[in-house]
Amino acid sequence: MFPEGDPSSAATQEILHWQFMTINSMYKRIAKTIAKVGSTKSPTDYLSFFCLAKRESPDEVPEDLQEPSSGSQPAKVRASMRHCIYVHSKMTIIDDEYVLVRIVAMSKGQF
Repeated sequence: MFPEGDPSSAATQEILHWQFMTINSMYKRIAKTIAKVGSTKSPTDYLSFFCLAKRESPDEVPEDLQEPSSGSQPAKVRASMRHCIYVHSKMTIIDDEYVLVRIVAMSKGQF
């Protein structure tokens, strides 16, 4: 569920802080431009962030899979049956005219 490590660790919290700062900066820039042109739109009309996850059914758990220790991180993931989906993308803009986008999404079990 947390491939980056313990979400409460200092390193992960630092990553989350800078992700938040980046997102906040992006919304502020869009809001400033919206105000400049006199629009009544919201920054969220142009920019959205999502946490993608896959929910599995108990039928999808392999029968020969060992039961995780009670209270462990794997036990929490097994109880929720939710797994992150990782999106890897590449984007190229050529001469402000052509845009190429390649997106690959996979759940943790597909690595």
